[in-house]
Parts: sequence; C-alpha cells; structure tokens
Amino acid sequence: MLDVERSELSASSEPATPSLQSSHPILSDRIDWSDAFRAALLCGFLEAVFSLFGLGIIAGGALSVALYRRRQSEVPVSVSMGARLGAISGGMAWLFLTLITTIGALAFRTGDQIRQLIFQSMEQAAARNPTVQAQELMQYVKTQDGFAVMLALILFMTLFFFVVLSTLGGMLGSTLFSRRTR
Repeated sequence: MLDVERSELSASSEPATPSLQSSHPILSDRIDWSDAFRAALLCGFLEAVFSLFGLGIIAGGALSVALYRRRQSEVPVSVSMGARLGAISGGMAWLFLTLITTIGALAFRTGDQIRQLIFQSMEQAAARNPTVQAQELMQYVKTQDGFAVMLALILFMTLFFFVVLSTLGGMLGSTLFSRRTR
C-alpha cells in the first residue's frame, strides 16, 4: 500500500511537459512574402510620390510594417523583419520613381531639357571648383559615354538612398507598431 502511494506521488510530482499549442506565438523572422509584397508595392508607390526630403521614404518604410502587421496580426514583427520590409518598400519606391521619371521624360519629350539642366548644374559646380580635374570631368560628362556613366551613378545613389532610408523606417515601424503578445 505504501508503494502505491509512492507511485501516485511520483507520478503527480513529475513536471508537466509543455504543450506545443501555447498561447504565445513563436518568435520567428519568417516573412509571408505574398503579404509583404502587397504592402511594399503600395508603400513603394506612396514613397515615390511623397519622397519629399526623405521623410516620405522613412514613413513609407514604417507604413509597410504597419500594413504587413495588419495582415499578419498574430506574428510579431522583429526589427530585422521591419528592416527587410522597409528595404523591399524602398526598392519598389525607387523602381516606381524611375519608371515615372522615364515615362514622363518620354511622354513630354523633356529628355534634352533634363540633360541641359544637369549640364548647367554641373558647370556651376565646376565653376566653384576651378581645378584641372573638375574641368576634365566636365568634359568627360559632356560625352555620350560620360553622361551614361553619370546617369548610372545617379540611379545607383538614388537606389541606395531609398533603400537605406526605407530600411530605417521599417526598423522604426517595427518598434512603433509592435504589439505585445499576451
């Protein structure tokens, strides 16, 4: 009889194994890309339109996290997830802005005017720096190859600018819009 009581006590004093279905969501850095791309497309377009002084770009990165969080309410958004969502949104914004600018230049046939504005601003910068290297650079940029290289550099720097600022916005959004799980 004493052995039966000991076995009952030992069985009841064993630690309970945790169930796999807990009320707390499992923290993961996995992103549901179908929802993420929808949010990034919308925010990318808004960023391209409202990219005034970079504030629209940062806000677009944060907004992409908020929209993703709205669709995936059960999944907490970590800072690294927010950074990735923001980066995707910034890349989409750059793509939209590049397409809008290109289509606008082709539709209104303003390519030559844009090129002249670029040359004027570069000549003003070269006048402020009257070194031999600045004059040589200006002569190179006036060539067809030089202008193409300069445009490629401008596009790359703009892409970098959009992705970095939108990534920062996504990181900010992940901290602002994160909800505590109960």
